Amino acid sequence: MLTFKQLEALQQWVATGSIAGAAEKLFTTESALSKRLQELERTLGVAVFDRSGRALSLTGTGEVVLAMTQQLLAQRDALMDISRTPRFEGRRFRLGMTEFIASGWLTQLLEGVRQRYDRVDLEPRIGLSFDLVRDLSANELDVVIVPKSAVSPELVTRPLFVSSNVWVGAPALVQGVNVLDPEQLRNYSLILQPRNSALDTSVRRWFEDNHTALPRIISCNSLAGVKSLAIAGFGVVPLPLAYCRAEIEAGRLKPLEVRPALTERVYCAVRKPGPEQGLAALMSAVVEDILTGSQ
Repeated sequence: MLTFKQLEALQQWVATGSIAGAAEKLFTTESALSKRLQELERTLGVAVFDRSGRALSLTGTGEVVLAMTQQLLAQRDALMDISRTPRFEGRRFRLGMTEFIASGWLTQLLEGVRQRYDRVDLEPRIGLSFDLVRDLSANELDVVIVPKSAVSPELVTRPLFVSSNVWVGAPALVQGVNVLDPEQLRNYSLILQPRNSALDTSVRRWFEDNHTALPRIISCNSLAGVKSLAIAGFGVVPLPLAYCRAEIEAGRLKPLEVRPALTERVYCAVRKPGPEQGLAALMSAVVEDILTGSQ
């Protein structure tokens, strides 16, 4: 008979990448977890695992089983959420956020969630906006905090705050510069995060809307790295004002007036549709309370 323990074993094995990691997450032994995976395959009567290589992997059928497993466990959790007063004991809450959010509010968010739901196993993840939304859609995250521009219409959003952006560059690089237009910006290199970031997407759209070709782009995964490259004089970048205010006040970065201005970013707590008493919905409200209260 197929059991939730078998499905959880599969989900955690994929999530952690190892038998040992999955066993630790599920508070069991490696041998017990291996037995659950074997029972899952035997019960289904199909080849879920590919054992031909040095490491165990999923077959094509196994990938289908995994997708259905994630859906079944999500539905199981949703049923449990509405069946009693929600304490969510033993439940995982997977909170994704961008580096900008983590840099300013990570400690407040983690402490705030723990104060309200201390029995939840909290798992934070920091990443690029579109990666986080993709993982949310794949049921690998419960709530993400990203700009609204990265969110697809079928997802549920709670607006949190508006982030103003400011173009900045090293004082020596932009000495004597007053007002810049898109064409003049082409005289500088742009320092951006990769294409699956809201920063890269918004800047590319801005140049496109202003009918101007992109200048040379220097790409860096880390927002902290982007800021450091700007301080070092490698180019200019639009950063959240809250993220670079200290560097501007210290004279390490100079704000630039660029016309037309970039659209402000509305940050949101985002989840998939589900019951209003479910874990994701209640945690979205907690995130809103913490972030709106800190502005």
